[in-house]
Amino acid sequence: RGDNPTSTNRPTLVCGANAMTISNNNIWRNFIFTTSQISGVNTGQGMILENVKVTSTNATSTNAAINFPSAYGRAINCEVINASGIGIKMNNTSGTSAIGCYIHGCTTGISVTGVSETIIAYNIISGNTTGILLTTTGLNGLQILNNTIFGAETPAGTGIDGSTATAPVRSIFMNNIIYGFTTGVNWQASSPDNWWDYNDFFNNTTDRTNVTAGPNDVAVNPGFTNTAGNDFSITGAI
Repeated sequence: RGDNPTSTNRPTLVCGANAMTISNNNIWRNFIFTTSQISGVNTGQGMILENVKVTSTNATSTNAAINFPSAYGRAINCEVINASGIGIKMNNTSGTSAIGCYIHGCTTGISVTGVSETIIAYNIISGNTTGILLTTTGLNGLQILNNTIFGAETPAGTGIDGSTATAPVRSIFMNNIIYGFTTGVNWQASSPDNWWDYNDFFNNTTDRTNVTAGPNDVAVNPGFTNTAGNDFSITGAI
C-alpha cells in the first residue's frame, strides 16, 4: 500500500484469549497486538516482526508476549510489554534475534533457552525484574551487543542471569550498559571462552558474579537523560 504507520497509527489486532500463530517465512510490519493468550504472538520459522508492538496481559509467569519456538525468528524495532511474564521468548531454536527493540515492564525481558547463534543487539531492556535470562545447555555463539539494560535507580533484580543452568559458551558480550541491578551479571560458573569487554557497569549492588571484568570494561555513569520518561540517551562520557 505504500504507507508506513507508526505509533498509534498502526492497526491494532485485539487477540484476547485467542491464539495468534503466524506461519513460516512471513514478514509482519507496522502492527499493534494485544493478547491474553499464554503464547502471545507465536511465530513460525524464519519469521520477521518489524515495527510491531505487543502487550500481553496473561497472568501465567511463563507466558510470552512474543514467542519464537522455531529457528531464525527475528524481532526488529519492536516494543514489548508483559507485566506478568516474558517479553520475548527464544525457545530451543537457532538463529533468533532481537534487534533495536524496546522491551520494558516485564518479569523477564528476553528469555533464551537452548538456543545457539542468537543475536541480542541495540535494544533498550528496561524496568524488568530480569533483563536477559539464559538457561539450559546448548547456548553457543550468543552475541549480546550494544544494549542498554536498565533495572532501577534503586538497584533491583538481575541484568543478565545465567545462573540457573549451564551458561553460554563461546559467546560475546560487548558494549552494553548494565545499570541499576542488585546483580549486574550472574553466572553459574566461570566460562573463560566467553568474551566480556567494553561494557559499562554502573549503579549495581554487585556488578559481576563468576564473570571477570574485561580489560576495557568501565564503571561510568552514563547520565541517562530521563529514565522516568523512558529517554535513555546518554550524557555521560563513556
